[in-house]
Amino acid sequence: LFGYELDELIGKKVNLIVPSPYKEQHDSYLSNYFESKKPKVIGTSRLVEGQHKDGTIFPIRLSVTQVGNLEGNPLFIGMIHK
Repeated sequence: LFGYELDELIGKKVNLIVPSPYKEQHDSYLSNYFESKKPKVIGTSRLVEGQHKDGTIFPIRLSVTQVGNLEGNPLFIGMIHK
């Protein structure tokens, strides 16, 4: 996935596969969602950019859905179409 081995991605934040400036802003996107409860990306499908391990940036379609909670932590599923 994006040039990474599975063990390189497990336990990592999704911003590993997102280019700047979105990479640096990812945590604030989540904070805004949890505070406002107003989704901007969650529940939608949109064209964004992904970043390969080698640094190559390419277009992807991203869909993110909150599917519940796991031990009190929100659980999201993201689907990527290349």
